[in-house]
Amino acid sequence: IIPMTDVDFKDFKIIIPMIVTKQIKENQFESEFEITYSFQIMIDSVPNPICFIDLDGTYCDHNHRSDLWIHHPRPVGDIQEAIPNDGTVEWCQRIIDDYAKDGYKIIFLTARTYDFEDATKKWLDRVASHVDYELYIRREDEPMAKMNDSMYKGIRLLTEILPKYDVRLAVDDKMSCCQIFRAHGIATLCCSNNF
Repeated sequence: IIPMTDVDFKDFKIIIPMIVTKQIKENQFESEFEITYSFQIMIDSVPNPICFIDLDGTYCDHNHRSDLWIHHPRPVGDIQEAIPNDGTVEWCQRIIDDYAKDGYKIIFLTARTYDFEDATKKWLDRVASHVDYELYIRREDEPMAKMNDSMYKGIRLLTEILPKYDVRLAVDDKMSCCQIFRAHGIATLCCSNNF
């Protein structure tokens, strides 16, 4: 139930031209007239339209540091130093720019851990300073810190994003994440090279 204070009504009219053929005795007559339907549609005035976008493999061109991910344990310091030098994926940048220009907030929903928050913010300040955005990053002390990416993002979506925002688009490179977003009725672009 939407409180009436949060709802606007917009008046619409549909005008349907009609031609009716009547036959009276041997003569045939045509009459033209219009049927007008007037109605109101309830417009939900949700002030928070957003699209949310993954970082690594989606918005971030991180090929220059891909060799750092194969090491176990991962060299956190080297990765932190490399992230601010990431490029952007051109088509994703255009999506972000177009949505931002239309007044959308962009939510960056990443499975990166808190260790990379400062480096990620520094990178976002460089490539997305013109965008109204929020960064959702994985905290090590959260119960979901050890979950796989799709479970983590699904829980963030359900508990923090959907209650506050009107999600219009999701972009991710993992099919498992995309399936969760689509299951919740969100238009989703899955951009993995594998799909």
